[in-house]
Amino acid sequence: MADFDPTLPLMTFFRNNPDYDRLDEVEEMGALLQRQELVNKIFTGQASLDELLDCLNDQGFGVDDFIESTEEELEYVQENDLLRFADPSDLEFFAMATQ
Repeated sequence: MADFDPTLPLMTFFRNNPDYDRLDEVEEMGALLQRQELVNKIFTGQASLDELLDCLNDQGFGVDDFIESTEEELEYVQENDLLRFADPSDLEFFAMATQ
């Protein structure tokens, strides 16, 4: 089995829309990259969760829905012991956060 990415529960995805034209698709890709960069920075201590939530809000995401789905994802990871498949160096964030 491939390594489990511990950032997965916080990830967002490309929001496709049948009404998007090429420019809309490029803008959404840029927004997705901005969100993912913030998720990665959270795990390295370079950004806060509040920064990600502000970004999501600015980009039209339902922040409460995001938090709820993230909680569900984290519960699923815990219940199925998926972190056993993670690269130990990827788990340094979790070790620091629980101290």
